[in-house]
Amino acid sequence: MNGAKKFHSPDGPAFNEGQIWYSSCGVKARIERVERYGVDKWDVRVFYSFPVVGNGQLACKDAWNFQVRYQHEADNEI
Repeated sequence: MNGAKKFHSPDGPAFNEGQIWYSSCGVKARIERVERYGVDKWDVRVFYSFPVVGNGQLACKDAWNFQVRYQHEADNEI
């Protein structure tokens, strides 16, 4: 790979419930659900939690900003 970051489609399997993503410092985030709010490709809210904390609180970002901050677990293996 050339070092370019891969962006996943918010309608694809990387955004299914239960998928694991990691922050740049290794914090694990779990997708809880996604919600479309517009017609553009990135008009998707991503609701996620942090299983290590386990406090049940959800965080939310749009799909673009989520991917800027987190990397899908499959991408860590590349």
